[in-house]
Amino acid sequence: MTHPIRIVACGDSLLLTLVADSLVSHPGLQVIRAAPRWPDALAQLAGCDVALVERGNDCETDHFILALLAARPDLPIIGLDASRSVLTVLASRQQAAATVEDLMRLIEGIVGNAVDK
Repeated sequence: MTHPIRIVACGDSLLLTLVADSLVSHPGLQVIRAAPRWPDALAQLAGCDVALVERGNDCETDHFILALLAARPDLPIIGLDASRSVLTVLASRQQAAATVEDLMRLIEGIVGNAVDK
C-alpha cells in the first residue's frame, strides 16, 4: 500500500484556502494547513512531500520560500500566482563549492554547456 501524498498549504489567503479545500477531496492526498510564519510552518512540514505557497509581490513571502528551500532542500514548493494564472515549481539542491572552478562546473551543469576558458 502506498502512502498518501502529503501536501502542506503554507498560508491563510483565500486562494490557498480554496485550493487546499479542492485538493482534500482527491483520494491519495493528505492536505495539511500550516501557519504562514517561520518557524511554525517548518514543524508542520516534517514528513510532507510538497509545499504550496501563494506567491505575491511581498518580500516576506519570498524570504519564507528561501528559508524553506534552505531548511528542506528536498521539498518541492509550488507557488500559486493568481494574478498571472501561473504555478511555479521551486526546488533546491545544495552542493559543496570550495573553489571558483566548483562554481563554474555547477553553472555549466545548470546551463548545459561548457564555458570557454
